[in-house]
Amino acid sequence: MNVNTEDFTFPWGQSANPLEQQTGQWRLAIYEDVQESIDGGKLYCLYEPETEREAEVDCKGYDKCLSVFDMRLRCFMHPIYMPQANGRAKFLFSLKCPSPQGGTALILVTEAKTYEGRTTLHFWRLDLDQQGTAIVTCRPLSDINMGSGSEYICSMREDSPECIVLYNPGLNVCSVNCMAEYPTAPQSFNVYGAELTHFYDGFLNAGLVYLVSAAPDGHLDYSRVHVLNLQTRQINTHQCRQDPGRGFPPSRKQAALNSVPGYILLAGGEVEANGDVHRLVDYWVLNCENFEWTQVPAQMPCPLIEPRLTTCNSGNVYLWGDYDVPLPGMPNEGTHLRILKITGMENYKTPPPSYDQSAQHPVAPPTYQTPSPQVPPPYPSYQPMSDQQQPSYQPMGNQQQAPSYGFQQNPGGYPPSNPQPNYPTQNYDDANYPRQDYGGQSSGGYSPAPNNQPGQQAYYPPQKQKKDKDCSLM
Repeated sequence: MNVNTEDFTFPWGQSANPLEQQTGQWRLAIYEDVQESIDGGKLYCLYEPETEREAEVDCKGYDKCLSVFDMRLRCFMHPIYMPQANGRAKFLFSLKCPSPQGGTALILVTEAKTYEGRTTLHFWRLDLDQQGTAIVTCRPLSDINMGSGSEYICSMREDSPECIVLYNPGLNVCSVNCMAEYPTAPQSFNVYGAELTHFYDGFLNAGLVYLVSAAPDGHLDYSRVHVLNLQTRQINTHQCRQDPGRGFPPSRKQAALNSVPGYILLAGGEVEANGDVHRLVDYWVLNCENFEWTQVPAQMPCPLIEPRLTTCNSGNVYLWGDYDVPLPGMPNEGTHLRILKITGMENYKTPPPSYDQSAQHPVAPPTYQTPSPQVPPPYPSYQPMSDQQQPSYQPMGNQQQAPSYGFQQNPGGYPPSNPQPNYPTQNYDDANYPRQDYGGQSSGGYSPAPNNQPGQQAYYPPQKQKKDKDCSLM
């Protein structure tokens, strides 16, 4: 298995693009979500200014928008503003079919709260032009009205153009048709006896919802998975099997989780040991058929803060998040966005099913009759360098100009490759944390999962909020 990770954040070893003088500040922004264009040449980064205000960072004075990142030039191009979409931007999903104009078709989810504290989710269809640089139409699809203080999970099916929302009290399931020409009411049902607050996050896979839980302190529970069948509306609990050579993934918080057909992906996260916080750089996959964990013999080139995974219709996988080690031209304080592209994961998964296969696992009678057009070919793949081939970080002197990012420049240009930071090796003295180095038996004090029979009796006591009350891995 040959899994590689390439850092697409900067054009390593090259001069900064002149656009950096105007758009470099977008590297320092905090983003809600990231999606790939239908041709694979761009990434659309969802920006919500309220998030930066709540994080008490230097707000840039921009409105809600999609900040466009060019994968070929490896720099931000320009923002696409969305004044018609009311509410606070929360999620961004991509449809397999192109827009009527031949560009990318996106689904935007925004959140609005009333004075009484009630939450409403608004779903919008964004059709971009063929160049992918402007929104041609922004039209509402549906609204989901929830109660006061509701928590929810929002995701999109890979086998059907439908968004699925799970929310409390109890466990309510709503389906939004993303191909509707006019606003429609969502299809919904309730799962009897279930409670959303017992779960940490959820993923859609072949018409099933895979729900994971966490301990009250926020550490994810990798010993079991709860599966909600959207057709039978029943939940069953399955005990997970450990990697024969590596055991279960080390316990962690703030990990990146997402799903591809047949598998759930896990990357990074953080652990606390001896009073310090250490960021992990490992990859794991969970087989959704036999529920066995496997550690991937690869790792990310730099440890990210609260990493996120984006799995695309093209088959590409992106790992993105904040990084707190500045490069020349950046301010010494704060963080900047890092975008990593993972290749080789396609060996773990089967091709995504087409939309017409969703009839096998419907939430409600299908609202469409014909399959969507086929997706254009993805952006050409690259040939990543191995870790041994990557040169070490060496400043390049004054022969190249560093991007300004709107701040005072420092001498130096982009290093020849992604600098390899001196982050912790994660070989902890605390025996409760297994060693992460790949190639041997995992050590540590992990007991095997209990040998309980699958069923609907699994119960988790009420937990303190471990994450933002809205969470989604698309």
